[in-house]
Amino acid sequence: MITSFTTNHGFVVGHTKENSSRDENKLYFELIFKGNEFYNQSNYSRAIDTYTAAIFFKQDYPDAYRKRGEVYFQKQRYGDAIKDFDKAIELDENSAETYYKRGKTYYKLKRTEEAVKDFAKAIKLKPKYIEICRNELHANLYQAVDEYIQLEPCNNAIKNNPDASTYVKRGIVYAKFEKYDDAIKDFGEAIELDENSAEAYFERGKLHYKLEEQEQAIRDCSKAIDFNPGYDETCRENFPDDFYKTLEEYMEHVKECDREVERNPNANAYFKRGEVYYLLEKYDLAIRDYSEAIKLESDFIEAYINRGDAYYESKEYDSAIQDYEKAIGLNSNINLKPKLAEAYFERGKLHYKLGEQEQAIQDFNNAIELNPNIDLKPKLAEVYFERGKAHYKLKEYDLAIRDYSKAIEFKTDFAEVYNCRGNAYCAQKQYEQAVKDYAKAIEFNPRFLLAYNNLGLIYEKFGDNF
Repeated sequence: MITSFTTNHGFVVGHTKENSSRDENKLYFELIFKGNEFYNQSNYSRAIDTYTAAIFFKQDYPDAYRKRGEVYFQKQRYGDAIKDFDKAIELDENSAETYYKRGKTYYKLKRTEEAVKDFAKAIKLKPKYIEICRNELHANLYQAVDEYIQLEPCNNAIKNNPDASTYVKRGIVYAKFEKYDDAIKDFGEAIELDENSAEAYFERGKLHYKLEEQEQAIRDCSKAIDFNPGYDETCRENFPDDFYKTLEEYMEHVKECDREVERNPNANAYFKRGEVYYLLEKYDLAIRDYSEAIKLESDFIEAYINRGDAYYESKEYDSAIQDYEKAIGLNSNINLKPKLAEAYFERGKLHYKLGEQEQAIQDFNNAIELNPNIDLKPKLAEVYFERGKAHYKLKEYDLAIRDYSKAIEFKTDFAEVYNCRGNAYCAQKQYEQAVKDYAKAIEFNPRFLLAYNNLGLIYEKFGDNF
């Protein structure tokens, strides 16, 4: 019995069933060798035919799929290349070479996030790909791969067991790659999980110092020492003498406030200690002391304001709004509109997270009405951005686009807003506008993987017609 098929160029490939088991291995590798010759001669059509013939004989061998994928890559048939690399990986999931080549193909498709994962997988399987990636990839892309490799174990640990130490470790990695906002956020997450984590306070203090935010650095280092006195020597070793001296003076001031409350427990003493607790981010203790001050002096306006601030930082926005409104009731001339606006803004974000979009929009409206001319334009940009996100969730795409555009007016380099406005344009099938916005997002943040991915999905769907 003879089994055969015809290639795209009319070549007939066949074999008899009787000798198939004896010769097909040899024939397979001969075809691979011949395909390689065609590939090296840039005769890609013949190479594809030859590798396809090899697959006919051995459909469970990965080499021919990988080789044919390489040819498709050269012919810029990236979709076909991905399919072949997928099949090769299905047959041999430990092939670093295949992951690397698929990563290059994903990158051509502007699917950067998937490319980064494949490059990282190649390196994990064979460390020699560290040097290959370093030499062949664009510097920003290689940095994204390096970052992914270091973050992946942290991300997995957080997914499986989100304890304070894992957030601290990931925060340190973020700081290394100058993702300071993400690092600060992770150190904060660690503190929420373990409010006595001296390590989290110390690492966040170091980062605040690097960012020239001395007050926050002093506060965090003080708390690290408070929870673990061993960090006193660590701070002495890691910071300049002038900073450490300021830290010592600050800690002595805290002790003096305690002594003053014991000597003379009046409203002013509680108020001053409440200020210290607030600076130390011990908001529950600050609220307690401000409340004691208010009990002793019911018209203590500053105590209401400061307690409102502490409630705000504790995410108790209803209580914050009540205290600000109480202070205004005691003195109508006092300008607390900016603080009220902030409280409504933060409560709106909380409503958004809970899926309560109508309430979120109302709070964002109040924030804008109370303080339509917020001094810091980037802050006003955030309000419009968050309101735009809420409109998007409600599928009110025109209103979302309007708010995103307003946010961009106040902060022209707001990469995340461009990406979200691109999503809204996609929802309206305005793909040309979406492409422009994703490109802008990448321009302002070259490491914005989500924007790369969104852009890649459009190109994959429509080709290069934009």
